[in-house]
Formats: sequence, structure tokens, C-alpha cells
Amino acid sequence: MLTFHRHVEQERGAHELLYAPRDRSAQGRQGLSKLSWRVFWVALFALALATGWRFAKQAQYLYWQHACMTYQQPTNAVAFDAQLAQTPPKEARVLPDRTNAAYVFIHERKSQSGARRLVTVHVDHQYIGLSFISTSYTPATIQPKSVLVIGPGRSMPFTASAAGVKVYAGQPDARDESHFTIRALDAGKSRNYDGWLGDDGVVTIEERRD
Repeated sequence: MLTFHRHVEQERGAHELLYAPRDRSAQGRQGLSKLSWRVFWVALFALALATGWRFAKQAQYLYWQHACMTYQQPTNAVAFDAQLAQTPPKEARVLPDRTNAAYVFIHERKSQSGARRLVTVHVDHQYIGLSFISTSYTPATIQPKSVLVIGPGRSMPFTASAAGVKVYAGQPDARDESHFTIRALDAGKSRNYDGWLGDDGVVTIEERRD
């Protein structure tokens, strides 16, 4: 009989141990751990959104840069007419020094050493007449906040009078990636110009002497 009571007491003690209240400090640690993980995932999600937004903005910038690098108009398209108001093409929106002048050439060129540059030429009214203003830019990369970097610029006067001057859209040379051509009509006379991107980033324009 005594043995039976001892056995009952042992079982009762075991059940009391199974249903004993948990340690409050352990519960607190578990709650803190869950909260830490929630904060971590929220922070990670916010970082992903911020990073994704920056890369999305950069992708949009690179889209317009590519539009400039591949921009080309037909040979007979008039890019500058002294009798008309000039507006830059929408592709020029990414140019850091964009002006409201007429751009007669916008395209990628590659120097003899293989340096890729965006090359632009626009017509500028100066006190000496009309000039070609050429500029090269180092392209932006996929890195957020990367932008076109302005390189050397050069001015080349080509006529003393703007009256009756038309400049046709410049054309990249498919056989020589450093070269491009521009054709102008000055007082009824056709004039042709050659442009080259040098290894130093300078764009040189010269009138062709036939």
C-alpha cells in the first residue's frame, strides 16, 4: 500500500514539472529575438527599395545616353537654318552643358586607341560669325549617380555671315569610328567638313579642300 502511494506521488510530481510556468527571462529573450528579426527584414526591404530606385533612375539615364550615342538623322535633314529658330533634339536632355543651339552632330565615336566618347557639335553665333562648337563626353556607367563627364571642347569658325547658311545633319563614318562628316550650304555653295575624335578627347574639325 505504501509503495502504491509513493508511485502516485511520483506521477503527480512529474505532471507538476511538465506544466510548471516557463522562465520569464527566456520568454523575454525569444520576444526580443523575434523583434530583432522583424527590424532586420524591414531594414533589408527598405534598402532593396532604395537601391532598386537608384538603379532604376540610372537605367533611365543610360537609356537617354544610348539615344544620344546612336542618334542619327538622314543626310538631307537640315540641322541648322539661319532663318529659323533652333531647338535641340529631345535626346540632348542628358547633356550636362546642353544649350538651345542647333546640334548638327550627336553620336558615339571611338578614338584610334579605342576610347569611346559621345561627340556633339552645335552651331554657335559669335561676333566673328558662325562657329562649330565640338565637345566630347566620357559615358556614364551603370553605377548610380554616374553621369556624362564633359571633356575638351573646341571652337572652329566656318563662315563670317549667317545669311543663307544651312547645315545638314552630320554623319558618322561606318569605316572609321573616329571620323564623321558635316555638310553645309553657304550662299549657295556646298562646303564639306571632316571631324575626328583624338585619343586626348579633343574633336578636330577641318574643312575639306577638294
